[in-house]
Amino acid sequence: MNRFAFLLILLGTISPVAVAALPRGEDLVKAKMLADVSSAAPGEPFHVGVLLKIEPHWHVYWKNPGESGVATKIDLTLPEGFKAGPWQFPVPSLLEDAGGIVMNGYADEVMLIAQVTPPANLKGSDRVRISGKASWLVCAKTCIPGQAQLSLELPVAEKAAPANTELFSTWMKRLPSESGLPVEQTPGSIRVYWTDPPEKVEWFFDPPQDVNIANVKTQTTDRVSHVSFKVEPAGKKPLPDEIEVVVGYTMKDGGRAGQLIRHPLIKSVGVNK
Repeated sequence: MNRFAFLLILLGTISPVAVAALPRGEDLVKAKMLADVSSAAPGEPFHVGVLLKIEPHWHVYWKNPGESGVATKIDLTLPEGFKAGPWQFPVPSLLEDAGGIVMNGYADEVMLIAQVTPPANLKGSDRVRISGKASWLVCAKTCIPGQAQLSLELPVAEKAAPANTELFSTWMKRLPSESGLPVEQTPGSIRVYWTDPPEKVEWFFDPPQDVNIANVKTQTTDRVSHVSFKVEPAGKKPLPDEIEVVVGYTMKDGGRAGQLIRHPLIKSVGVNK
Protein backbone atom coordinates (compact mmCIF):
# COMPACT_ATOMS: atom_id res chain seq x y z
CA MET A 1 0.00 0.00 0.00
CA ASN A 2 1.48 3.38 -0.92
CA ARG A 3 1.35 6.47 1.28
CA PHE A 4 -1.55 8.04 -0.62
CA ALA A 5 -3.79 5.01 -0.12
CA PHE A 6 -2.80 4.87 3.55
CA LEU A 7 -3.66 8.55 3.95
CA LEU A 8 -7.15 8.05 2.53
CA ILE A 9 -7.79 5.16 4.92
CA LEU A 10 -6.41 7.18 7.82
CA LEU A 11 -8.59 10.19 7.06
CA GLY A 12 -11.62 7.93 7.02
CA THR A 13 -10.92 6.65 10.54
CA ILE A 14 -10.01 9.81 12.46
CA SER A 15 -12.31 12.50 13.74
CA PRO A 16 -13.32 15.60 11.75
CA VAL A 17 -11.52 17.74 14.35
CA ALA A 18 -8.23 15.92 13.71
CA VAL A 19 -8.67 16.21 9.95
CA ALA A 20 -9.34 19.93 10.27
CA ALA A 21 -6.02 20.30 12.13
CA LEU A 22 -4.03 19.04 9.13
CA PRO A 23 -2.61 21.70 6.81
CA ARG A 24 -4.14 21.95 3.36
CA GLY A 25 -2.23 20.86 0.29
CA GLU A 26 -2.95 24.29 -1.20
CA ASP A 27 -1.19 25.95 1.77
CA LEU A 28 1.85 23.68 1.57
CA VAL A 29 2.34 24.18 -2.18
CA LYS A 30 1.72 27.50 -3.94
CA ALA A 31 1.20 27.13 -7.70
CA LYS A 32 1.51 29.80 -10.36
CA MET A 33 1.24 29.66 -14.17
CA LEU A 34 3.64 31.75 -16.25
CA ALA A 35 4.74 32.13 -19.87
CA ASP A 36 8.12 32.98 -21.37
CA VAL A 37 6.41 35.61 -23.52
CA SER A 38 4.34 38.70 -22.67
CA SER A 39 2.51 38.45 -26.00
CA ALA A 40 1.78 35.62 -28.43
CA ALA A 41 2.40 35.63 -32.17
CA PRO A 42 0.66 33.61 -34.92
CA GLY A 43 2.33 30.21 -35.36
CA GLU A 44 5.23 31.08 -33.03
CA PRO A 45 5.79 28.52 -30.24
CA PHE A 46 6.33 29.64 -26.66
CA HIS A 47 6.57 27.96 -23.26
CA VAL A 48 4.13 27.78 -20.39
CA GLY A 49 5.43 26.88 -16.94
CA VAL A 50 3.74 25.94 -13.69
CA LEU A 51 5.91 26.96 -10.76
CA LEU A 52 5.35 25.10 -7.49
CA LYS A 53 6.77 26.64 -4.32
CA ILE A 54 6.89 24.00 -1.59
CA GLU A 55 6.98 24.59 2.15
CA PRO A 56 10.25 23.57 3.90
CA HIS A 57 10.56 19.86 4.83
CA TRP A 58 7.80 18.86 2.37
CA HIS A 59 8.12 17.45 -1.15
CA VAL A 60 6.11 16.65 -4.28
CA TYR A 61 6.71 13.97 -6.90
CA TRP A 62 8.26 13.42 -10.32
CA LYS A 63 6.26 11.79 -13.16
CA ASN A 64 7.38 8.39 -11.81
CA PRO A 65 7.09 8.88 -8.03
CA GLY A 66 9.13 5.78 -7.17
CA GLU A 67 8.25 3.32 -4.42
CA SER A 68 5.54 5.60 -3.02
CA GLY A 69 3.66 8.78 -3.90
CA VAL A 70 1.56 10.20 -6.74
CA ALA A 71 2.89 11.99 -9.81
CA THR A 72 2.37 15.74 -10.06
CA LYS A 73 -0.12 16.40 -12.88
CA ILE A 74 -1.24 19.39 -14.93
CA ASP A 75 -4.17 19.44 -17.35
CA LEU A 76 -4.16 22.36 -19.79
CA THR A 77 -7.15 24.00 -21.47
CA LEU A 78 -6.14 25.86 -24.64
CA PRO A 79 -7.96 28.20 -27.04
CA GLU A 80 -9.20 26.71 -30.28
CA GLY A 81 -6.41 25.90 -32.73
CA PHE A 82 -3.64 25.89 -30.10
CA LYS A 83 -1.48 22.81 -29.54
CA ALA A 84 0.62 21.81 -26.53
CA GLY A 85 3.51 19.38 -26.19
CA PRO A 86 3.96 17.04 -23.21
CA TRP A 87 4.86 18.44 -19.82
CA GLN A 88 8.60 18.35 -19.23
CA PHE A 89 9.82 17.55 -15.73
CA PRO A 90 13.17 18.83 -14.40
CA VAL A 91 15.62 16.27 -13.07
CA PRO A 92 14.28 15.16 -9.66
CA SER A 93 16.16 14.04 -6.55
CA LEU A 94 16.09 10.74 -4.71
CA LEU A 95 14.20 11.11 -1.43
CA GLU A 96 14.17 8.49 1.31
CA ASP A 97 11.85 8.40 4.31
CA ALA A 98 12.55 7.00 7.76
CA GLY A 99 11.22 3.60 6.69
CA GLY A 100 13.69 3.30 3.82
CA ILE A 101 11.13 3.96 1.05
CA VAL A 102 12.87 5.65 -1.90
CA MET A 103 10.96 8.24 -3.94
CA ASN A 104 11.63 10.58 -6.86
CA GLY A 105 10.64 14.15 -6.18
CA TYR A 106 11.27 17.80 -5.50
CA ALA A 107 11.73 19.95 -2.41
CA ASP A 108 11.64 23.76 -2.16
CA GLU A 109 10.39 24.51 -5.68
CA VAL A 110 10.06 23.13 -9.18
CA MET A 111 8.69 24.34 -12.51
CA LEU A 112 7.09 22.02 -15.05
CA ILE A 113 7.27 23.29 -18.63
CA ALA A 114 5.27 22.67 -21.81
CA GLN A 115 5.62 24.14 -25.30
CA VAL A 116 2.48 25.78 -26.72
CA THR A 117 2.03 26.62 -30.40
CA PRO A 118 -0.64 29.12 -31.52
CA PRO A 119 -2.41 28.65 -34.88
CA ALA A 120 -0.97 30.47 -37.88
CA ASN A 121 -4.25 32.37 -38.38
CA LEU A 122 -4.25 33.92 -34.90
CA LYS A 123 -5.54 37.49 -35.18
CA GLY A 124 -4.11 40.57 -33.52
CA SER A 125 -7.48 41.48 -32.02
CA ASP A 126 -7.59 38.18 -30.09
CA ARG A 127 -6.45 37.65 -26.53
CA VAL A 128 -4.98 34.31 -25.55
CA ARG A 129 -6.29 32.70 -22.37
CA ILE A 130 -4.63 29.52 -21.17
CA SER A 131 -5.93 27.75 -18.11
CA GLY A 132 -5.21 24.52 -16.34
CA LYS A 133 -5.62 22.40 -13.25
CA ALA A 134 -2.54 21.38 -11.28
CA SER A 135 -2.78 18.53 -8.78
CA TRP A 136 -0.14 17.08 -6.48
CA LEU A 137 0.52 15.00 -3.41
CA VAL A 138 2.72 16.82 -0.89
CA CYS A 139 4.43 14.71 1.77
CA ALA A 140 6.57 14.93 4.88
CA LYS A 141 5.64 12.67 7.82
CA THR A 142 2.18 12.43 6.25
CA CYS A 143 0.83 13.06 2.74
CA ILE A 144 -1.82 15.57 1.73
CA PRO A 145 -3.35 16.03 -1.75
CA GLY A 146 -3.63 19.52 -3.21
CA GLN A 147 -4.79 21.22 -6.38
CA ALA A 148 -5.06 24.65 -7.99
CA GLN A 149 -6.95 26.21 -10.88
CA LEU A 150 -4.49 28.34 -12.84
CA SER A 151 -4.65 30.70 -15.81
CA LEU A 152 -2.85 33.41 -17.73
CA GLU A 153 -3.87 35.80 -20.48
CA LEU A 154 -1.70 37.19 -23.28
CA PRO A 155 -2.31 39.79 -25.95
CA VAL A 156 -1.58 38.88 -29.57
CA ALA A 157 1.22 40.68 -31.42
CA GLU A 158 2.96 40.29 -34.75
CA LYS A 159 6.03 38.99 -32.91
CA ALA A 160 6.14 37.38 -29.47
CA ALA A 161 7.77 39.49 -26.77
CA PRO A 162 9.92 37.57 -24.21
CA ALA A 163 9.10 37.51 -20.50
CA ASN A 164 10.30 35.75 -17.34
CA THR A 165 13.56 35.07 -19.17
CA GLU A 166 15.78 34.32 -16.17
CA LEU A 167 13.26 32.02 -14.50
CA PHE A 168 12.64 29.96 -17.63
CA SER A 169 16.37 29.83 -18.42
CA THR A 170 17.06 28.43 -14.95
CA TRP A 171 14.48 25.65 -15.22
CA MET A 172 15.12 24.81 -18.87
CA LYS A 173 18.72 24.01 -17.89
CA ARG A 174 17.38 21.50 -15.38
CA LEU A 175 15.38 19.56 -17.95
CA PRO A 176 17.11 16.33 -19.02
CA SER A 177 18.94 16.78 -22.31
CA GLU A 178 19.19 13.98 -24.88
CA SER A 179 22.89 14.37 -25.62
CA GLY A 180 26.14 15.66 -24.20
CA LEU A 181 27.50 12.72 -22.22
CA PRO A 182 29.17 9.62 -23.72
CA VAL A 183 26.89 6.69 -22.92
CA GLU A 184 27.53 2.96 -23.38
CA GLN A 185 24.60 0.55 -23.22
CA THR A 186 23.95 -3.16 -23.20
CA PRO A 187 20.61 -4.69 -22.14
CA GLY A 188 20.12 -4.00 -18.44
CA SER A 189 23.31 -1.96 -18.15
CA ILE A 190 24.24 1.68 -18.75
CA ARG A 191 27.59 3.41 -18.32
CA VAL A 192 28.12 7.16 -18.42
CA TYR A 193 31.61 8.60 -18.89
CA TRP A 194 32.53 11.91 -17.27
CA THR A 195 35.10 14.44 -18.40
CA ASP A 196 34.59 16.37 -15.16
CA PRO A 197 33.14 14.02 -12.51
CA PRO A 198 30.09 15.52 -10.70
CA GLU A 199 29.57 15.67 -6.95
CA LYS A 200 26.57 13.33 -6.96
CA VAL A 201 24.95 10.95 -9.45
CA GLU A 202 21.39 9.56 -9.26
CA TRP A 203 19.42 7.32 -11.64
CA PHE A 204 15.70 7.57 -12.44
CA PHE A 205 13.54 5.17 -14.45
CA ASP A 206 10.33 6.06 -16.27
CA PRO A 207 8.93 2.76 -17.57
CA PRO A 208 5.38 2.24 -18.85
CA GLN A 209 2.77 1.24 -16.24
CA ASP A 210 2.97 -2.45 -17.15
CA VAL A 211 6.76 -2.65 -16.70
CA ASN A 212 8.70 -3.12 -13.46
CA ILE A 213 12.34 -2.21 -12.85
CA ALA A 214 14.07 -4.50 -10.34
CA ASN A 215 17.53 -5.28 -8.92
CA VAL A 216 18.84 -1.76 -9.49
CA LYS A 217 22.52 -1.43 -8.58
CA THR A 218 24.57 1.74 -9.04
CA GLN A 219 28.24 2.58 -8.78
CA THR A 220 30.38 5.62 -9.55
CA THR A 221 34.15 5.26 -9.64
CA ASP A 222 36.53 7.90 -10.92
CA ARG A 223 35.10 8.99 -14.30
CA VAL A 224 32.47 6.27 -14.86
CA SER A 225 28.95 5.87 -13.46
CA HIS A 226 27.27 2.50 -13.94
CA VAL A 227 23.75 1.26 -13.33
CA SER A 228 22.52 -2.30 -13.80
CA PHE A 229 18.90 -3.39 -13.56
CA LYS A 230 16.33 -5.96 -14.59
CA VAL A 231 13.26 -5.11 -16.66
CA GLU A 232 10.18 -7.27 -15.99
CA PRO A 233 6.65 -7.23 -17.45
CA ALA A 234 4.03 -6.38 -14.83
CA GLY A 235 1.06 -7.58 -16.91
CA LYS A 236 0.23 -9.49 -20.06
CA LYS A 237 1.65 -6.94 -22.49
CA PRO A 238 5.06 -7.65 -24.05
CA LEU A 239 7.97 -5.45 -23.08
CA PRO A 240 8.37 -2.24 -25.10
CA ASP A 241 11.31 -1.72 -27.43
CA GLU A 242 12.85 0.79 -25.03
CA ILE A 243 12.46 2.52 -21.69
CA GLU A 244 13.48 6.01 -20.60
CA VAL A 245 16.22 6.42 -18.02
CA VAL A 246 17.46 9.73 -16.63
CA VAL A 247 20.90 10.11 -15.12
CA GLY A 248 20.75 13.11 -12.82
CA TYR A 249 23.82 14.77 -11.41
CA THR A 250 24.82 17.63 -9.17
CA MET A 251 27.78 19.62 -10.45
CA LYS A 252 30.57 20.99 -8.26
CA ASP A 253 29.05 24.48 -8.41
CA GLY A 254 25.78 23.06 -7.01
CA GLY A 255 23.92 23.14 -10.34
CA ARG A 256 21.54 20.31 -11.13
CA ALA A 257 21.38 18.70 -14.58
CA GLY A 258 20.66 15.40 -16.27
CA GLN A 259 20.53 13.41 -19.48
CA LEU A 260 17.68 11.35 -20.88
CA ILE A 261 18.80 7.94 -22.11
CA ARG A 262 16.52 5.82 -24.28
CA HIS A 263 17.49 2.31 -23.27
CA PRO A 264 16.76 -0.48 -25.79
CA LEU A 265 15.55 -3.76 -24.32
CA ILE A 266 16.42 -6.09 -27.19
CA LYS A 267 19.78 -5.36 -28.81
CA SER A 268 23.09 -3.97 -27.60
CA VAL A 269 24.19 -0.53 -28.68
CA GLY A 270 27.56 1.17 -28.71
CA VAL A 271 28.84 4.40 -27.29
CA ASN A 272 26.59 7.34 -28.09
CA LYS A 273 28.47 10.62 -28.28
